[in-house]
Amino acid sequence: MNPREEGKIRPLLVRFSSADKKASVMDNVKELRSAEDRYKKISLAHDLTPRQREMVKDVRKKAIDELENDSGAVGNFRIIVVGQRTNKPRALRIPR
Repeated sequence: MNPREEGKIRPLLVRFSSADKKASVMDNVKELRSAEDRYKKISLAHDLTPRQREMVKDVRKKAIDELENDSGAVGNFRIIVVGQRTNKPRALRIPR
């Protein structure tokens, strides 16, 4: 497969000159929801190491399993993992 295939959506790695600038951009990500249609498909995420991604995946899976066992109401909650770039990510249950 050609990595420069036409029409293929590819991720873009952006580096900021300071942590403050990155924090400012990440704090305003929610503004994309109310942007023009051509910008609504844009998503931003922190660049995580493979180990960090695995930790986040495990935390999310454990939270979903606990929801299923506790109440069976997985559809009533949204699971958000915070602290992704630390060594202690944790899951939050957000009611829908």
